[in-house]
Parts: sequence; C-alpha cells; structure tokens
Amino acid sequence: MAWETTYRQPAVVSAFDSDIAEQSAALRNLVEAVIAHPLRLPDVRGFDRVVLTGMGTSHHSALPSWRHLVAARLPAWWLSTAALLDSPQLITDRTLLVITSQSGRSGELIALLQRLETDIRRPRLLIGITNDATSPLASAGDLVLELMAGVESAVSTKSYLNSLAAHHLLFAGVDGGSTESTYAAVRVAARELEPWSPSGERLNSVAARIVQAATPRVVLIGSENQVASVSMGALLLKEVTKLPAESFIGGEFRHGPLELAGPGLVAVVFTGSGGRTSLSRLADDVGATGSLAVEVGAAPSSTAEPVVTPATHELSQLAMDAKFIQLLCAATARAAGVTPGEFRFGQKVTSQL
Repeated sequence: MAWETTYRQPAVVSAFDSDIAEQSAALRNLVEAVIAHPLRLPDVRGFDRVVLTGMGTSHHSALPSWRHLVAARLPAWWLSTAALLDSPQLITDRTLLVITSQSGRSGELIALLQRLETDIRRPRLLIGITNDATSPLASAGDLVLELMAGVESAVSTKSYLNSLAAHHLLFAGVDGGSTESTYAAVRVAARELEPWSPSGERLNSVAARIVQAATPRVVLIGSENQVASVSMGALLLKEVTKLPAESFIGGEFRHGPLELAGPGLVAVVFTGSGGRTSLSRLADDVGATGSLAVEVGAAPSSTAEPVVTPATHELSQLAMDAKFIQLLCAATARAAGVTPGEFRFGQKVTSQL
C-alpha cells in the first residue's frame, strides 16, 4: 500500500520545518515577479556554449536545465564552480555563463568573479541566479534573476526549489515552448506541492531504521532529472542529520557500492514521473539483501516501500522529490537527537575556498 499523503507537524517546530512549509508561497512569489518583469534572454543558439555552474544545492538545481539544453542539441556544460576554477579555459568570449548561487557570495563564486576580471576571458553574457539582489553576483551579472525565496533560516529548502523553477523559467522555451506554459508549470508545482506529504509515521519508521543501525548507510539513487534530487538529497542528509549519505546515478550503485547493501542500509530510489524499470529492479535487488528500499515516484513498481508522488509536471515531481527528502531529513535528525537544520561546524554561506 502506498504511503498516505498526510504529515503531522512536529510538536516543536524548527526553522527548517518553517522553511519547508513556506516553499509553495516562495514559488508563487518567483513566478509572479517574473511575470511582472519578464526575462529577456537572448537566443541561446547565438553562443558557442552554455556553461552552468554553482556550488552545493545551487549547482544541483541546474542539472535539469543542462539536460534540457543537451536534448535540444545545444553545446552545454554543467560543472561545479570549484571544477570551473580548475579548468577556466572552458569560458570564452562567446560563452553564456549562468551562475547559480543562493547567497551570491560563496567563496568559489567570488574567486571566479575575480578571475573573470583578471586572467579569464569575460563571457559574452553572465546570468546570475541569486536570492540576494545586493550580492556580488547580482552586481556582476549582465542579467540577474532574483529567486524571491525570502529569508531562509536553515539549510537550503525554499532557495533550492526556487532555483529549480528559475532555471525552468530561463530555459524551458529553448525548444519552442510557450511563455504561458512555462509560467503555468511553476504555478502547478506550487499548487500540487502545498498539500502533499508522505505519512509522518512512515517517515519516522525509516528514520528509526537509519539511526538505530549499527553501521548506518543511506544511499539515494536516480537517473535523468532525478539526479538533481539525489545529489541534493545526499548533501541535505549530511547537513541536517550529521549522518553519511551518498548519491548514485542509475546503475552506478551496482558497480562496487552494492557491497554496502545488507542490514543497516537504507536505499531511496527516485523513479520520477514516468517510472524507471531498471531502477525499480535495482530497488528489488537491494531490498532482497536485507536493506530497507524505498521507491519514490508517480507509479512505484518495485517491492520496495512505495511513496507515490501525484505530480502532473516534471517540475512538480522534482519539488515532491525534494519535499520527501526534506521531511525525511527532519525526522531522522530528531531521531538522532539533532535539531533539524542547525550547523555544527559549517555555516549557511561557505565563504572559504
């Protein structure tokens, strides 16, 4: 039986819980701001390449755009700002450079902006996607898309979903999609996300399996656009729960990491809106080892614990993926005696290289 779409708010609400609850409103704020001040993006085909870069969840949010550009037969690269700093020759004077940074002032970003003014060619167009209109990125960008996510008190939640939506608003039309349908997709995501949640009882059950294991291991597995979900999810689990987590693309997990399977492993497999037969089969195989396997998607088909996401658009699917991960993080943190979203050693804006 699929998990019920009900969630009971915890007795003590953290800043992380509040940020999760505000995500639909933040999505609406973004699309209404863009409608009021439409984007004027030049024809992407007029550049020699598109380079999408960022760090952490900002970087992960750009993956669906990269896949969309590649599917449209456009030369596009998706790599972290740390990797771009190692190979800056990728940027030319005919490049469209898109930098996503929720803070607009992370250490790698500042280093890249400085190098653009000294020893790297300035790209033909620099687009900044940021939640801070006063940030160095906003000042440096030729075109700036403000995320409109509002204040975010804990680790990335609203800003991640709004970054996904911002990329959709920028690039959905490269293959001929209408502006109206692009706006509608963000509104649909906000509307469908707001009431949807998995069962709190089941979330707590999975959280208990994670923290009570003698050697807890969490893996998140996905393919296609769900690579953004699993990459973001593994990072968020580490930040929020202080427990190790890894992400894998499709069959990567079979190439060695399968030896991690067995009692103590929790594997969350994201099969998206269209289903992924090979990933459902992987969930079956992982579950057969004594691991707990969970399949998240529109139509789970494995023997794993199913989480049904009733999304009608890919952007809604990605938003539901993220919300499931966020709520699982919160439940696991509480089970481990940790306040969800609080940092122990790091901080929200990573300014050091």
